This record gives sequence, C-alpha cells and structure tokens, in this order.
Amino acid sequence: MIRLGKHLIIRHKKKECVKLCSARLVALVVRYSGNISDLRDVIIVGSGPAGYTAAIYLGRAGFKPLVIAGALTPGGQLVNTTEVENFPGFPDGIIGPELMDNMQRQAEKFGAEIVWDDVVSVSNNDATGVKTVSVDQGDVFETHALIIATGSEYRKLGIPGEAEYSGKGVSYCATCDGFFFRDKPIIVVGGGDSAFTEADFLSRFGSSVTLIHRRSEFRASQILVERAQQNPKITIVTDSVVEEILGDDNGAQSVNIRNVITGETSTIAANGIFVAIGHPHYSFY
Repeated sequence: MIRLGKHLIIRHKKKECVKLCSARLVALVVRYSGNISDLRDVIIVGSGPAGYTAAIYLGRAGFKPLVIAGALTPGGQLVNTTEVENFPGFPDGIIGPELMDNMQRQAEKFGAEIVWDDVVSVSNNDATGVKTVSVDQGDVFETHALIIATGSEYRKLGIPGEAEYSGKGVSYCATCDGFFFRDKPIIVVGGGDSAFTEADFLSRFGSSVTLIHRRSEFRASQILVERAQQNPKITIVTDSVVEEILGDDNGAQSVNIRNVITGETSTIAANGIFVAIGHPHYSFY
C-alpha cells in the first residue's frame, strides 16, 4: 500500500521503501512474477493533484494506473477554487477547474484509466498481497499496489446553528455559493490563505464581507492579507470567535461572536457564513 502525506510509504509483498515526498511522487512498484493478467498494476483512489501526479509518474514509468476519481466531487479541492496564483508555470494564474482538467488529460495521455465512482471497501489478502477494491456501482478491482490520495474535507466550526443552517446560509465553498448572496452581508471565518481568498472573491457579490479570525496574526500569505486590507468592502475582526449562528425559516440572519481577550460579545448581521478553517484528512474507511 502507498500512502501520500509527509512521507511516501510503499509496500509491496515484503519489500518496503520509505522516502520523503515533497514536490513529486517517487514511483516504486515491483511487479509480481507469474500470471498477472487479472490484476491491475496499481490503483489510485483520489483525483486531486496528488492522485493525478501519482498517475502521471506511474504512467511514465510503464505502469497502467487505474484512477478511481469519485462520482460526485472529482478533482479535489481545487475544483472549488477560483484563481490559483501560486502554481508554478502560470505567471498570470489559472482557474482551479481548468488546472485539474489539465492534470486529468496529462494522466490519461500517459495511460491512466479513470473510473468515475466511489470506493466503498478495500480488503487485503495477506497471503498474496493482492488488494481488492470495491466501488459503489458494484465493480470490483484487484491490484498489486494501492495509493490512497483522498485529500481532505472541510473542517467545521462545531457550534450551534451550523448544521441547522448548512445550505441555508452556511457554506464551505465560496465559488459554489457566493452568487446566492449578492448584495447581502457575508461573514468569512478563518485566517489562512483559503479564508482570505474567499473573502476577496465574495466581495464581488456581498454588500459587505467581515472576516473573523481567532488570533491577531494570520497564517495567510502577506499578499493576500494586504489585498484584503485594501479592499473597502472587507472588514477584518481579530481575536474573536463565532459562537452561534442565528436565523429563521428564511435562513441564516446573524452570528454571535466573542472576543477571546476581553470576553465581550456582539452580534453581526450575516446571511452568508463561509467557513474556511482548514481541511482535515479525508478517509473513505
């Protein structure tokens, strides 16, 4: 099994290789001897940048990877991103979905096969080392090696009103839902690149955008912070946390916030609440 993360760990039968994995994937998959006509060389679960990078390197190495891309949201988090400014080779930036389409075509160019379905179970035969992967539509695949590149999911606030108004004002994707809050007050929660990028994007639609962060310092790139500070439609509230989302039958209407230093509480009107506080690792098992 191969896992993508801080380290790249590749196990095949009794052979194991551990290498640091940063900018590129090191593809090391040892073929079984004997009849392998019914087995895949390698299966990749996930269709974000990591999954397609794995497919490209494996394809160029002479393998024929099968990419199980997902049925509902293939392409990873970049599909929900507007302009990507920090990907090498695009000095003028590139739209997230376009970048992912390019990665898909490049993987297919080198022989990757893509299945648009969701993995529901994985099992391993300890005797042979063969992995069996079952997908939602009923197909079953066997493989010598399995790469899990399922990326991350949205981290939630875990506060009253968040689940109740999810889809009714609470959102985790500015590019998906920003349009619905045209000329309405919007709040963005977070202090990283995602939060500042979303605040900038949402300022095109909302009557105002308030970015709320629990600290006085930001993890976002300085260029994004400065861009927000210079945007007249964006107000930044620091040292504060959102404690509750309030609303009615029409959806979210406001949030209660608390200053973590003074303890002072206040209410801010908001019809759109966009949560951008990180992405914990996602796993299908």
